[in-house]
Amino acid sequence: MSKVAHYLQEHLFGEVTISPEVRRHFAHDASILQLPPAVVVYPRNESDVRKTARFSWQLAERGRIIPVTARGGGSNTSGAALGSGILLIFTAHMNRVLALDSKKELLTVEPGATFDKVEQTLYTHGLFLPPYPASQAFATIGGGIASNSIGEKSVKYGPIGQYVESLRLVLANGEVIETGPLSRRELNRKLGLSTFEGSIYRTLDTLLEDNAGVVAAEKNRVRSLRNASGYNLFDVKKKSSFNLTPLIVGSQGTLGIVTEATLSVVPHNPITRMAVVSLDDLGDLHDVLSRILDLKPSILDMMNRAAIDQVLKLNPNQLTSVMDNLNAAIHLFVEF
Repeated sequence: MSKVAHYLQEHLFGEVTISPEVRRHFAHDASILQLPPAVVVYPRNESDVRKTARFSWQLAERGRIIPVTARGGGSNTSGAALGSGILLIFTAHMNRVLALDSKKELLTVEPGATFDKVEQTLYTHGLFLPPYPASQAFATIGGGIASNSIGEKSVKYGPIGQYVESLRLVLANGEVIETGPLSRRELNRKLGLSTFEGSIYRTLDTLLEDNAGVVAAEKNRVRSLRNASGYNLFDVKKKSSFNLTPLIVGSQGTLGIVTEATLSVVPHNPITRMAVVSLDDLGDLHDVLSRILDLKPSILDMMNRAAIDQVLKLNPNQLTSVMDNLNAAIHLFVEF
């Protein structure tokens, strides 16, 4: 593997290392899994990502498989930030906020930018990106797009996929493409390309056309705020447009590596109000919950009697000023 690292270091602007300490550090994420990479690369720009992907593709054509994995802050709990081959670390260099149009409420960032850094920029303009995760201090936008992340305010604002307008993406063979809604005329031009991108559009268009009934049936069956059960084929092809972006969001980096993302943002309201709803009977939750959701709260969380009892054992005075009925079966915390 030292030959691979040496080749990459000669051709990339960013740093390349096979240091045992570095590899051991990146063998973990927020999951219980452990998998050390063979090579760690800190890409400095999109060209580095493209060259790395192209190199891996060429090795695969000769029968040598070295996977490429993109990693942000490593806050994923499913092991998606781990890889046995080349691990691309985006937080070192590709972490910039590239553009902000406050009038159009559009933000363009590199994948290694953290949610926290993005929020600091947006707050100065009275804007924010709602689906920030609890790990926003080190979770990255690229990782959020890869997992279609949600956060505490997603009960009102939805997952990050609803805010991704377009992406720049490096494909497995090193080609760089841009995703976004295409008109029928634009799609026909893509279908005629002799490149890997053209092959993707032709294959996907045929797949959706031949299986339209199955896709429609599944879309009606899967109704949730955030579908994380697989590739989102539901929103790719619509009557007036064709868009690869929904397919990429939530795909955990398996379809390509995001190097730039343009997202819509919304006005930030710093004034909030919190209500605590305590129910003596769990049976009341069914009716009460739907009525609360109709009011469009920004946060909705809960704590049951078992959790309350545990807190009281550890610190009897911690909750006395927060809620009146400590013996309730369940407590709902509702923010507006």
